[in-house]
Amino acid sequence: MSFLFATPEAVAAAATDLANIGSTINEAHAAAAALTTGLIPAARDEVSAAIAGLFGTYAHDYQALAAEFAELHDRFAQAVTASAGSYLAAEGANVTALLQTAQQNLGSLLTGGGTGSPVAAIAAGGSSAVTSLATSVETTVVLGYTGASYPPTSFVNAVNSLFIQPNLTSASLYTKLYTPEQAYPFTGSRSMTADASVAAGVTQLYNWITSQAPSVANPIGVFGYSQGATIVSQVMPLLQAAGVPTSAVNFVLIGAPTPNGGVSERFAGLVLTAMGYSYDGSVPSNSFPTTIYTMEYDSNADFPRYPLDLLSDLNAITSQTHFYYPYLTATQVQNAIQLPTSGPTMTNYYMIPTNQLPLLGPLRTIPIIGNPIADLLQPDLTYLVNLGYGDPLYGWSTSPANINTPIGLFPPLKSFEELPGLLASGAGLGFHNFIGDFTGTGPNPVTLPTLSSIASSFAPSSGTGGSTSLTTNALTGLQAVEANPAVALADWVTDTAATISSTASGFYSLIQPTLDIVNAAVTSVPAYDISLFLNNLSNPVDAIGLPIAADMALYPILLGYEIDLL
Repeated sequence: MSFLFATPEAVAAAATDLANIGSTINEAHAAAAALTTGLIPAARDEVSAAIAGLFGTYAHDYQALAAEFAELHDRFAQAVTASAGSYLAAEGANVTALLQTAQQNLGSLLTGGGTGSPVAAIAAGGSSAVTSLATSVETTVVLGYTGASYPPTSFVNAVNSLFIQPNLTSASLYTKLYTPEQAYPFTGSRSMTADASVAAGVTQLYNWITSQAPSVANPIGVFGYSQGATIVSQVMPLLQAAGVPTSAVNFVLIGAPTPNGGVSERFAGLVLTAMGYSYDGSVPSNSFPTTIYTMEYDSNADFPRYPLDLLSDLNAITSQTHFYYPYLTATQVQNAIQLPTSGPTMTNYYMIPTNQLPLLGPLRTIPIIGNPIADLLQPDLTYLVNLGYGDPLYGWSTSPANINTPIGLFPPLKSFEELPGLLASGAGLGFHNFIGDFTGTGPNPVTLPTLSSIASSFAPSSGTGGSTSLTTNALTGLQAVEANPAVALADWVTDTAATISSTASGFYSLIQPTLDIVNAAVTSVPAYDISLFLNNLSNPVDAIGLPIAADMALYPILLGYEIDLL
């Protein structure tokens, strides 16, 4: 009889090595692509052009073959990883059975089966410790985000330290799961729409998770950010329908579409058809163990609840906090505020406060006076912005975080009653901070430029960037024209044609997305307004007011899209 001995650690190590090999090969192929597929002809004759084209064709064929090989390699690596998980699950089951037998034998031998003895207590403690290992995970897959199909190493290292390890004890991180992570037009005029990209990502993540055969004995983790978190929100129901045990998959998300704050939930049901983007709800709150971190004023995850507050809308739309997560400190994450929930939930929600109001960001870029003026305005402006969330003291909705919450018309009356007193105290604090910035005691002390630095800014430049170099280059160009005017003219024509072509291409790539944004503004948004009106006919105030409130936010959002595009 033959026996098979498998060491799970060795198989897992082999899977990791395979993933690293695949990554190295893919990087080499990517580096070679730019140098081989776009080969420049050696001269301007037809033969040189034909040779360059021939080599370029071979290079494209090689890249296509390399892509197929990379896919086969990834499948093989995933199969080895799945095998490691299966072996580990079997080992875990064997160990658990062995411990249970040992506990029973020890209890019977030393205490006659008594449940109150020290040995029985140790046995119970040992069982509890083994059970608690099920909350850890063997592997956590780290999804990419919009614009990054594979997350960069620097990003993975940052989020692993800040968010993953404090919540999931992972033996390894898997970062080679491809998801498109595209969003037309922001990732290119020819890229996939956000809806199509998310749909493809859902398929990839679902297939990867189910290929791991997750179970209570072999749980896995998933980390998602931005579009990656949106993918997770749509994978969760599929895993439930497939019968995946609740404790078999654990999720950690940042910048996610939350039930009470996510812009996709605030305007649930809105579809910008021309842009291929749907506002399709939020992350389920009671499907799998989940931890969600949100930064205050994150336009994707912490959008105002009452968009009639235009200041609050503009603050969220201009906010860049959605991109700050990897740059937070451990202290900021540890001091995150746990938000209240209501009823059954398997999700913990944490809010990370922001020190500076995003709306004042452009003002702070003005030298010398920018920060003092911003510090003067910030206390009162913060109260007015926070009113759009329902409470002047908080830049997020204070109602239960796990309850799906669409937009509303007006904050509670209590908030308006508190506002005058808060504005009075805020004005005093703002004036104190303004003076303090100039006296060195404020939040952003002013540093005045010295006379020497001012003088140096007016000193004549030198080196390759100075006027002397410009003159020299001009003379060299004139000499070249005089030496061979025909060649110089041909080069000029070629360069001019390339410039015109590039400019025209950029213009074309701008026209279509702009037309699609206009299309969304004149078709999708009015259609959404009509649906809000019809769905709220039982309350005439909401039927009339909610479409107006929605437009106060949606049209600035579309304008923001166009500004980003430009």
